[in-house]
Amino acid sequence: MTDTYEIGLSDAYGMVVISPQMALTVIKKAQSCKKEKLAIPAKQILPQGYVLYLSRVLFANGKADGTLKATYQVIAEQLGMLYIGQEKCFKEVLAERRGGSVWFVLRGGLVGRCANE
Repeated sequence: MTDTYEIGLSDAYGMVVISPQMALTVIKKAQSCKKEKLAIPAKQILPQGYVLYLSRVLFANGKADGTLKATYQVIAEQLGMLYIGQEKCFKEVLAERRGGSVWFVLRGGLVGRCANE
């Protein structure tokens, strides 16, 4: 038997940039995290070439300035808007550069829940 989730995204700028598969990947990682903070490399969530493509789409639609930094920020903001049922999945989601790569850092909500029970 598999779990069924009703995942939602609140206020997405009129443009949803994260796919259901991306959301599910992040939620599953958060649910299995035993710490108060979870850092996930962007490359584990986003398909290859997606950020460059998305930066062009966001720029063309006036949703971001066309930089990769702004694009990662939009993705982080939308991950922060995820909810399951009536419960927000995360209290905070940030996009951070670590070395030569970008990581999404998640806190609160589903992250660390098992550690607090």
